[in-house]
Amino acid sequence: MSLKKLYYILTSCLLINISACTSVKLGSRAGKDIVLNSENYMQLNGIYSNNCTDTSQKNLWNSFESDSLGPYPDYKVVISPNDLNTLKVKILYEDSVVAVSVLAGHFKKGYFVVEREWTTVSILGPALWFLNNNLKYIGLDKSNNLVVLNAGRKVLVMLMLLPISIKKSQHENLYHRAKLVNMR
Repeated sequence: MSLKKLYYILTSCLLINISACTSVKLGSRAGKDIVLNSENYMQLNGIYSNNCTDTSQKNLWNSFESDSLGPYPDYKVVISPNDLNTLKVKILYEDSVVAVSVLAGHFKKGYFVVEREWTTVSILGPALWFLNNNLKYIGLDKSNNLVVLNAGRKVLVMLMLLPISIKKSQHENLYHRAKLVNMR
C-alpha cells in the first residue's frame, strides 16, 4: 500500500470519527417533559436552584460555563429567553448578579438546543490532542423544574491522523424551580 493511499485512509477515518457527532437520546424523558416550542418557550423564564437534585452532578451554572463557582446553596440561576434563538443565563448571589452568559441555539423536539460546543486540548503539541464536542438540551419537566440533558464525546487524535474515540457520555440533570417569573 502506498504512503499516499494510507494517508487518505487515515484522514478519512479522522473525518468520519469527527463528523460522527454526539447526539442526545431523548427516550428516557418521553412523557416526563413539557414540549417547548415557538408558542410557549417563555415558560423557561424563571429562577432555578444552582444545585442539581442529584448532588453528585455538577451545578447548573457549570452546565453552561466553565467558571467553577462550586455548589453553593445560596446561588440561584435566572434563565430568561431573549427570543427563539437565545437564552440569557444569570447567576445570582442573594440579589446581586455574579455573572451573565448568553446561549445561542434553537428549539428542537420540545427543548432548547444549545449550539454544539467544540474544544481541543493539546497534550503533546500537534502529535497528541483531544477533540471534544458537547451538546446540551434544555427543557422543563411537567413540574416546571429545569431539565438539562448534556451529551459529550471525546476523541483522542494521535499524529493528527489516527482518531481513537475515548469517551461518550450523557447526563440528565434536574434543577428545582425556585420562583416563577411572570413576563408581560
